Amino acid sequence: MLLASSRMITHLVSLLALVMFFNACSRAGGDSSGSTVPLLSDVLTPMASIEDDPTLDFFQIVDPAAIGVDSRENIYVADEHTLKIYKPDGSPSRLIGREGSGPGEFIAPFSVNIGPTGNIAAMDVLWDVNIYASDGEFLDRINYRSDDPYRDYLRDQGFTFTMMNEVIAIDPDHLLIDLFALDNTQPGPYIGTSLILYSTPDSLYELCRYVSHESVKIDENSTNSAEFQGKLIWSMIDSEHLLYTETFTDRLEDGGRSSYQLIILDLATLLTDTLTVPWSPELIPPEVKVMKPFYSEFLDTNFEVEPVIRDILEDTRYYPPLKDLRVDQGIVFGFHYSPTDSVERDFEDEDLEVEPHLVDIIDLATGRLLARAEFPFLPEVIKGGRAYRLYTPLDDFPAVYVYQIDPRLYALREELN
Repeated sequence: MLLASSRMITHLVSLLALVMFFNACSRAGGDSSGSTVPLLSDVLTPMASIEDDPTLDFFQIVDPAAIGVDSRENIYVADEHTLKIYKPDGSPSRLIGREGSGPGEFIAPFSVNIGPTGNIAAMDVLWDVNIYASDGEFLDRINYRSDDPYRDYLRDQGFTFTMMNEVIAIDPDHLLIDLFALDNTQPGPYIGTSLILYSTPDSLYELCRYVSHESVKIDENSTNSAEFQGKLIWSMIDSEHLLYTETFTDRLEDGGRSSYQLIILDLATLLTDTLTVPWSPELIPPEVKVMKPFYSEFLDTNFEVEPVIRDILEDTRYYPPLKDLRVDQGIVFGFHYSPTDSVERDFEDEDLEVEPHLVDIIDLATGRLLARAEFPFLPEVIKGGRAYRLYTPLDDFPAVYVYQIDPRLYALREELN
């Protein structure tokens, strides 16, 4: 009886804390179904940072391009010609790779991902990716233009231009590849294609393919971009499942009830499940859709925005539902476009005090929209209840910031059921 009473008291205290949490930092946030969910603010607490410090020597951050985080909360920074690894508190740990174009070397790494089993995949220029074991041992270097089966796949698809965005090594033999491709042999303005490929020892699967409405063909050999047309975004759930959505296509409108869809893909069976999340379309302010001519200092000339780009922007009324996805501990973080997002905005020039991003907090198991929260930035990584930001200003030293996400946000699933 005493044990039961203790559990009841603990539950009541937890529930009271959750109510106080809502009352202290929430406003009503509606969705298109007519119901309301809490809108939470002040959900991040600074924990650690890696900032300008000449005493760091080889671990000084100079020109970082990407960050990754492993299951032990070690931070991997793709910087200069190497991967610089730091402990969870930001202190130096070890280096992986060196300058060069051979196995395990880098010309300029621009992406680093730590897979669900700890393997490290770091993209380099010229279509190369280095794969390492969790202890940093070099395993393989792959070039996606010259190595099979990728070369044959690109040729068979008729792609005339391709670009790798991300690679995740589930294990050394199973890779997820985010690919952007153009086929200049096809007529029409919308020729960009976004794909997720699954590479196994036996084959290369195309998991999903969407026309990229951001890419617009201007002439035979060039493209340009119009923001707010939607894009393919995705996140790993675990070693066997992937979550993705194409924000231009995977949305529904039924009168006043709008929603977007998240697709859960089982990598073993290739079967999918769909989560439907309520969404209220938000108008893009006219001043956000202004594109100014682009000036090139290298060529000393102005480039006018093509009429087709202006037409697309003028015809686009609403922001897409989401601009990015993160998954952590059974919670989906769906990031809305910030009110200050625009086609001319330089995201590297922002400081820490920017217009907050609205974030949908979704239960992965049910698709239930639990709450919405305000994040002051879009994290590169959310892992283990922490949010990681790579800060690369144009006129200041770069840095990495680590924040604790309020644990009560993760408890919403249990407390609200």
